Amino acid sequence: MKKVVHEANATIEQLRNVATTSARATLASLMADNFIDGMTMKNRLELHDQYNI
Repeated sequence: MKKVVHEANATIEQLRNVATTSARATLASLMADNFIDGMTMKNRLELHDQYNI
């Protein structure tokens, strides 16, 4: 039973990490698309990398 709980906790941690990464990438994209008009792709990728630690 302890093994099952441990594996479930590991899965939850992995899902949390995926959700956090996705949220950071989405936020960076929204910032670039909606608030920084005319941003180059290079700058968008740099912003994405900055928030996608």
